[in-house]
Amino acid sequence: MKFWGTNNITAEYNYKKPLFGSYRVLADTAGVQGLEWCSLIEIPFYKGTYILSQLKLIDYYFEEPAASLLFRNILIYADKRKMTVPANLALLKSTDEKISTFLSDAGITFENVDKITEKLYSQYKILMIDGAYNLTENDKINTDLFVKS
Repeated sequence: MKFWGTNNITAEYNYKKPLFGSYRVLADTAGVQGLEWCSLIEIPFYKGTYILSQLKLIDYYFEEPAASLLFRNILIYADKRKMTVPANLALLKSTDEKISTFLSDAGITFENVDKITEKLYSQYKILMIDGAYNLTENDKINTDLFVKS
C-alpha cells in the first residue's frame, strides 16, 4: 500500500494502538517511534464488531485497484464475521436479571451456579460473582483455588 496515488499517502489521522482490551489490529502503520499506530482496527462489541479505518479507500477507490479490492474485502469480512466468545462463564448466585440479560445479549455462554466447587475448575475459565452476594468462608477458599487453577 506504500505507493498509492501520486503522493503515496495511504492513510491519515491513524489510531494510536490501544494498550489493553479486546481488539485486533488489521493494518499497522509505522512512524518515527515504530509501530505505535494503526490504520485499520477491529473492536468486538456485544454480538458484533466495529471495524475502524483511516485508510484512504474511498479517495483511491477508482484510481487504485488495491484500494477497491481492500474495501470490498473489508465489507465481506464484516458480513461474515462471527463474534467469538473467549470462554464459558459460571455466574454465582445472581438474582439480578440485568446481569443475565447482558451476558445473553453479548453472546456469552454462561451457567448460573449455586456454589463454587472443584468441578467448576475444569468446566469454566471465568467465574463471575454477583456483587450483592455474600461469600461464605467455603466460597472464599474455593474462589482462591479457582483463581490459582
